[in-house]
Amino acid sequence: MTLHRRETQGEASHQVTQTLVEVLNGHPSQHLVVIKHPNPLTHPPLAVFSDHPQIHLMDPLEYLPFLSLCAGSQGLLSDSGGLQEEAPLLGLPIIIFREVTERPEVVEAGYGKLVGTKPENIHIGLNWLKELHVPFQKSSLYGPGDTSKAIHDHLSEVLL
Repeated sequence: MTLHRRETQGEASHQVTQTLVEVLNGHPSQHLVVIKHPNPLTHPPLAVFSDHPQIHLMDPLEYLPFLSLCAGSQGLLSDSGGLQEEAPLLGLPIIIFREVTERPEVVEAGYGKLVGTKPENIHIGLNWLKELHVPFQKSSLYGPGDTSKAIHDHLSEVLL
């Protein structure tokens, strides 16, 4: 899980963290890995996680170790736009702690569920995640990943 956007700071992030603690308390076999954001303003709501036996609070990771950690999970929980893009590439569902997203393709393709920060919607999202029975296929919703090469090739033709 990551939680860092401005619109989810303050009371909204407290709602998210408290709801997740309540859910985990009722499901002792489940665990949650929480990656702290470098911005210290995002840390106070995470204090509720510090002594919880099912929550593993971690300092920020480099990109590849972070992706490796994500790849080993059952699903992602975040307000991050970047993580919304990574979820389909990893073949993982993502619960999105936002009311709207600038990446609607993730939701439309069935990889993501917008839940915002209200406890009742978070519960709906977690139930959605729990009830998924079909493994997700890895997918690039944003193209084949060769845009920089295409730009380079085009510029080389035009400029040289």
